[in-house]
Amino acid sequence: MSASSGKKITTHVGELLSSKVPLVFFDRACEDIEASKVLTNDFESGHRATELLIKKGCRTIAFLQMSENLYIIQERLKGYLRALQDHGMKIEKEHIVSCTGQDAKNHSLIKKLLGRDGRPQGIVGSTEKLTMMSYTVCNELGLRIPADVKVVGFSSMGIASLLNPSLTTITQPAFEMGKAAATILFKILNGKKTDQQVEKIVIPSTLYERASTGEQPS
Repeated sequence: MSASSGKKITTHVGELLSSKVPLVFFDRACEDIEASKVLTNDFESGHRATELLIKKGCRTIAFLQMSENLYIIQERLKGYLRALQDHGMKIEKEHIVSCTGQDAKNHSLIKKLLGRDGRPQGIVGSTEKLTMMSYTVCNELGLRIPADVKVVGFSSMGIASLLNPSLTTITQPAFEMGKAAATILFKILNGKKTDQQVEKIVIPSTLYERASTGEQPS
């Protein structure tokens, strides 16, 4: 199971466990549920994405978040905040943009962020959709990536390298996470793992530097 939103109502998941239905979370887990989880290093990834932008010369960096109650988004945000603190940079509340499930509203929020004076020099997009929306808004406003705004996105898009400019991504090890989750589940189904043997596996994501942060294509 992977949680689809930030809602904290998890009684239905508890009912599954009470009924002895084998359960393994992957990627988006419900933190208050005692079950095995296969995750990636979202805090470290958020920190690394932000730190890259800082090293590329960005002095103001925005964080675009969706479903902020989700644990993975919270961890990415914490990593972003810690990177700013580590480098002695001011945390600007207006640079943390809480988006919604509505594309039109998200478009408006990001356009407001990038259209004002003192716009951020860098963007960390916590989801693929928000990162792509940033590209769209930059194009509409005539902002050049990476000259005017540098962008890093959490994305597993196979076409990231084909975008113009190619997108710097934090890419999750989707295949490895799926394999690990299935392996744990098969252990439960085969009786090799008891209810009390809760496992937590963290598989690191990978940072791919591309043109959207100033990395020149080879």
